[in-house]
Amino acid sequence: MEPWLVELIDSANVARFATTDGCQPHLVPVVLVAENDHIYLPIDGKRKKPGTLKRVRNLELHPQVALLVDHYQEDWSKLWWVRIDAVATIVPLPSAARSKFAQKYRGYGHTEIGVESIRLEVVNVQKWSNGADLPGADTAS
Repeated sequence: MEPWLVELIDSANVARFATTDGCQPHLVPVVLVAENDHIYLPIDGKRKKPGTLKRVRNLELHPQVALLVDHYQEDWSKLWWVRIDAVATIVPLPSAARSKFAQKYRGYGHTEIGVESIRLEVVNVQKWSNGADLPGADTAS
């Protein structure tokens, strides 16, 4: 990944993660870190419905996913977004990524991060800025 994208991922508090079951899109907010040229999303211990997460079931069928990081404020000259198309796999959460999650998100002081994660291998990056200072955002996409 390009350095500006790593910086963007590591500074973002939340992103929107999109998967599909082949018929319906599924979009959820996620926390994220960049590590060793990949983006990691934890499969953590927060309370959810019993069973396997829909996003995990979806990516097992269709590993092509999208991640959206965006910035909004009332001054529309400062709007921007970055969409990352990726291939997702379930992998053990690397210790370096685990440490980054613990440092970045205080909630993991009392919520189990989990042993598995969703690893994203970036395939394509689209970006747009309405004049905001986004590294590499020199054209609309």
